Amino acid sequence: MASFDTFRQLDTDTLRRVERSHQKGATYFHRLANEPSLGLYFVDEHARKSVKKMAVDRHKLSQLHEKVEASSEGVEICVTTVGHLNTSHRSFLSISQKLASATQCALSLAPPPSSSGL
Repeated sequence: MASFDTFRQLDTDTLRRVERSHQKGATYFHRLANEPSLGLYFVDEHARKSVKKMAVDRHKLSQLHEKVEASSEGVEICVTTVGHLNTSHRSFLSISQKLASATQCALSLAPPPSSSGL
């Protein structure tokens, strides 16, 4: 029986070492196996938090885009109007010169007013 106790003593020590190495190996494999899921958890958490804010930002951005489009259309209309006014200014100047010329011509054709009164 003494030899069995000695064997059991050695076996208990060996069992403790095996158990410890098994525990370390299990911990290592557990960490190794869970690292990707832990990383994906943080990615998922980030996506959940960011999507709401991004949706609000996208809505605001689309509203601003509509305002910019409306403003740029207004600016384009104003630029076109100013261009037409520039062109029409030359036309009005020409009309004014012709009107002055016609007025002088009409005055030269009209009889002079009589000095003998009515």
